[in-house]
Amino acid sequence: MKYRTGQEVWAPSEVTIPLPVRMRLAPEERERLWKGLERFVNCDDSLGEFKALGLAFSKFWPIQASYSPYRESLNRATRRSRPIGSEMPSEQVVQQFNWHPACHALFLFYRDRLRDHWVSKPDLTGWTYLWGTKFLLGVDDYNEQAIRDARNQRPSAFIGAPGELVRAWKKILQKFPTAMIDGHADLEMLWGYGDIVLLPRNDFGRAFYLLFRQCWRARVCPRCKTYFIARKPKQRFCGTGCSAGSRLASKRKWWRSVGAERRTKQIRKRLGRKKKERKQR
Repeated sequence: MKYRTGQEVWAPSEVTIPLPVRMRLAPEERERLWKGLERFVNCDDSLGEFKALGLAFSKFWPIQASYSPYRESLNRATRRSRPIGSEMPSEQVVQQFNWHPACHALFLFYRDRLRDHWVSKPDLTGWTYLWGTKFLLGVDDYNEQAIRDARNQRPSAFIGAPGELVRAWKKILQKFPTAMIDGHADLEMLWGYGDIVLLPRNDFGRAFYLLFRQCWRARVCPRCKTYFIARKPKQRFCGTGCSAGSRLASKRKWWRSVGAERRTKQIRKRLGRKKKERKQR
């Protein structure tokens, strides 16, 4: 490890990244975010598992979105007859549609993008990798583009959203025609630390931002192929069950290859000793 020295102050160079104050969470809160992100990325394609995840981690919906249930019911005559400056309570009612079965396809799209970024791959380079990172961090407008494309029934003239994302939003708009994006993650400058911090709006954004700052934690268990977050740098397996099973399997493999020869040599030595004892008699 290299160090820079000067005026009786030293610091590691190009080894670690100091986290800002806002990223230094309590151990309990950090562990809760890790568990939620692990459940998110390991969720299967079934609708039952999707609903179970929504009940256990309701704030892990990846985007800040809502809809107005009464906006579509108001016809043009009602809007014209409304006095200027009056406010209808129905216009102010905004219900979250997170974890609704209509949003299942959108959840699967986010889950697959998270799996692509969990372990670095050679093909995730350039624009594809940067797009996915910005999309998961919640700092782009691809969801807005997908909503416009789904409502217009045609792709945008500029670089539009992926087709899979547009199809997911079409399913949502069939059930919730007034669905919209409420906002994106904010950026804040920490003057005292000389750093820029991302401020997500939900637990999914907070957990992914933590993982983005410490990407070495994202690993896949070599035994059960489960996505997990390493709590220590030397952790290779998702739990004690896989680690113990791997040790047992390696021992059995060793005994099948090396142990068989050793046992054969030991048996030959015993037989040779018995022959010598018989001759001496």
